[in-house]
Amino acid sequence: MLPGITLAGGKVKNPFVHTDILWDSDVNLDGLYQSYELKDGYFRPFVTLAAGYYDFDEYERSFRGTNGNAVDGDGVLAAGDFNIVDVVAELGTKLGGVPVKVIFDYAVNTADDARGASQFEGKDTAIAGHLKIGKCKAKGDWELKYKYAFIEANAVPGDFCDSDFGHANRKGHKLSLGYKPFNKASLHVTGLLTEPKDLLKGQRSLDHFTVQTDLVVKL
Repeated sequence: MLPGITLAGGKVKNPFVHTDILWDSDVNLDGLYQSYELKDGYFRPFVTLAAGYYDFDEYERSFRGTNGNAVDGDGVLAAGDFNIVDVVAELGTKLGGVPVKVIFDYAVNTADDARGASQFEGKDTAIAGHLKIGKCKAKGDWELKYKYAFIEANAVPGDFCDSDFGHANRKGHKLSLGYKPFNKASLHVTGLLTEPKDLLKGQRSLDHFTVQTDLVVKL
């Protein structure tokens, strides 16, 4: 077996290069996948560019809830289908010994219905920019993460994108601070400020401000 080859099957952690405007961190997938990564001793690029195409077959017949996706008066998805082109660019480096990472994600639903859905015509795009400074690996380490994103109503399936952010048809900010007081414990505080990307006629804007705290201990 070649070094760097990974083969896995069953229920697996999401293997795609992605951000949470398309896949929530809680979403695991069933199936088979293979990947290859250059290991230590080889050239490891610090710039990553990945492109993917997702066809959510029959999603319009099986979605669990709108979760921000536009529907008509009969509860039918305005997008009709989700055929998504997703491009992710990542740049990583170190400044003064501190790791810094910048990620940009652009996703567009190319399905015809998504581009001609009544008042949500053309609302087929999701964009996110991420900045991460530092990394919690050992005792005393810290990290700071910031994200700005918007997810239009017909861009991605609302069932699968970031639930903390508010699923689809949302825009706003996410800021997180992490600290590792012990080698096997880390503390994170996260704040989210989001609002609807687009409003239905007569609808009032519903701004959401959320604060989350997480303490993770590995035994």
